[in-house]
Amino acid sequence: MNQFPAGQAREIIAGYADLAAPGSLLVISCGRVGDARMWAQLAEAFTAADACNHTREEIAGFLGGLELAPPGLVPAQNWRGGWHDAPAAPPGPAYVLGGVARKG
Repeated sequence: MNQFPAGQAREIIAGYADLAAPGSLLVISCGRVGDARMWAQLAEAFTAADACNHTREEIAGFLGGLELAPPGLVPAQNWRGGWHDAPAAPPGPAYVLGGVARKG
């Protein structure tokens, strides 16, 4: 479960990126639930902390200022370095998005 609101997650990743040397790679993976009913059940059952169900756009925004490596932000099971045509469609209602970004 994602425990940080989008703005805070973006700040955390920016902090790591600031400390990284130019040319460094940062890897992200973030759970996502596309089914509203399933998300409501998961959010109710998860009591360890606040849970966030970030959109694909929010997750991509966490890497602001960094260059996404192909195939970009896709379901983690489909990520293969250098592939330009990796399937981007979610494999089901709950999945993990993954990507690799380079600091310029």
